[in-house]
Amino acid sequence: MTSAQLDRSPILTRDSGKVGDSLDRFADQLRDGWHQAQAVKLPSTYRDVTAIAICGMGGSHLGADILRSALAKELKVPMTIVADYNLPAWVNHQTLVFCSSYSGSTEETLTALPAALKCKARVVVVTNGGKLAAQATKFNVPLYQYTASENPSGQPRLGVAYGMMAILACLRKLKLVDVSEKDVEHLPTIAWEATKRYSVNKPVKNNIAKQLALQWEKKVPLLIGAEWTAGNLHSLNNQINENAKTLAAWYQLPDLNHHLLEGLRNRAITKQIHVLMILDDSYNKRTQTRFALTTKILKQLGATVSTYKPRGATPMEKAIDLLAFGGYVSWYLAAVRNVKPADIPTVNYLKAQLAKS
Repeated sequence: MTSAQLDRSPILTRDSGKVGDSLDRFADQLRDGWHQAQAVKLPSTYRDVTAIAICGMGGSHLGADILRSALAKELKVPMTIVADYNLPAWVNHQTLVFCSSYSGSTEETLTALPAALKCKARVVVVTNGGKLAAQATKFNVPLYQYTASENPSGQPRLGVAYGMMAILACLRKLKLVDVSEKDVEHLPTIAWEATKRYSVNKPVKNNIAKQLALQWEKKVPLLIGAEWTAGNLHSLNNQINENAKTLAAWYQLPDLNHHLLEGLRNRAITKQIHVLMILDDSYNKRTQTRFALTTKILKQLGATVSTYKPRGATPMEKAIDLLAFGGYVSWYLAAVRNVKPADIPTVNYLKAQLAKS
């Protein structure tokens, strides 16, 4: 696809799934999600927890994953993502369990809620409604039922901000994280600035999100970051899978240096890979050295390498910038590949078959 063809793509200009609308409203989602979350009331006993478990699947836990990574230096207790039916054995009366489901109908999360209560965990439900909201009312646990009015696409992966802001608000109320109100209120500004840089009205020549999508047209995206980027890499991988309907993979330095490089020695495979390196001056100095050396080796092995340096003063601000950038890249990649980004026919087929079993 040419640059001109991408700029005029009907997937972008007609946008029947309203993906672009949701991406453009990211700042509004953050603001609206934070405002709605202030109504959530939590018992004072919830402050005594020693661990946090986030029960959710797909887009419903991406916001929490980003928080876990970006706020790693501020979180007072460990946080774990539980993307499964079963809770870890360590969940007990001192565990804060978030049951998060955008739709409120995710069967794994619906299974986790009564299991968490059986363990006497401190439970908070985060949802847009459905059976999960009804369960929260039935069991009389704190409920954050948001109205996702700033996510016109209706897709969980495009409304990540709502769950993210809910969990962040709860963590602040319980004094489990040191993030000021001022810091949180600045996040929509970061998102809005990213939207102006990468939105659809910016042509390819002035839009690096579109440029990267074009470069990925016939390549397998390989996402590489470090430290605070883990949740963002996971989120971008998810969006590429669902929006662009293609394979992607993500790794972190320094760990990938201890295994992945040997796995890329097959040049027939490596030449099909286009790496996106997420750079940041705040990384450990040795990790920054590893980025430079790893880039050199990847190129020697035949891979193409691009870089992106998120903007912001803190890991959380950079995470918001990267989340916005990644969302647009995945949408533009869908246009490059000529697939409908909002539709998830294979996932829907699987769900329909599960409902029969």
